[in-house]
Amino acid sequence: MGRTRIFIALLAFLFIPAKAWANGITMLGASQIGDNTAVAIDYDLKDYNRTITLFDVPDNDALPSGSNSETVQRLRGNLVNHTYWAVRYLPKDRKHGDGKLAVFIDSKTGAILGIYTEK
Repeated sequence: MGRTRIFIALLAFLFIPAKAWANGITMLGASQIGDNTAVAIDYDLKDYNRTITLFDVPDNDALPSGSNSETVQRLRGNLVNHTYWAVRYLPKDRKHGDGKLAVFIDSKTGAILGIYTEK
């Protein structure tokens, strides 16, 4: 009986990612990828408010408007022809936060298309 349960659990584990891959990345999946990325670059999530928006154009309100910096232009270039999640982190209190962060995640593959940070 124990082996059967383990086998069924393994099958479920194998098929869940395949289904998620076929349907794309959900908002929850994007949230998890964004949180993992933020923590990896030393953002303390408790100091931030998170918002998540789905975009299908390179221009979005997560990047500074009117900026012609090389970094922002390169990020916009990475977003062309993608539908993507913008996971944004805004400091709850500017004294404790490091500045805003945005993680751009391909909605089909989960690949990180770019990161914008004011840190």
